[in-house]
Amino acid sequence: PRIFHVSSHGVRKDTWWHDGGDTLLFHRTDGGAALPEREEVVDVLGSCGDGLELLFLNACASVDLARYVANKLPGLKVICWQGRVHDACARCFARAFYNHVGEWPGGDVAVAFAAALAILRQEYVVGDPDPWPRQHVACLGNAKLPQGLPG
Repeated sequence: PRIFHVSSHGVRKDTWWHDGGDTLLFHRTDGGAALPEREEVVDVLGSCGDGLELLFLNACASVDLARYVANKLPGLKVICWQGRVHDACARCFARAFYNHVGEWPGGDVAVAFAAALAILRQEYVVGDPDPWPRQHVACLGNAKLPQGLPG
């Protein structure tokens, strides 16, 4: 594959119940959670072959994992979220990114990133929504609050 896309939860290393570094969180079929080690992520990506150009981590707080992967696989570009991101915002950014990739197959993913960011800025306030200013939610609505910060 040219692009490896992951949509999941992201877990920060400072979460009280997880101290193994920023990673992804997947729901298992038995109802539990799976938190892969960062090296496991690198191993999976390494098995994808030489054509892999981009890892798209559509998960909250995935920037440290992105940096780790980029350090281990220097030729790989990585898109991630720097902090929390709301689901609708993450979908908007991914949809805009893949619309651009679909219109220009084989094109530069950096150009697709810039195009998606421009569309995201039209729809949302770009910025980390954590901490969420809850006292203002009722009067401003979601479109006026920071929804996510892609990196």
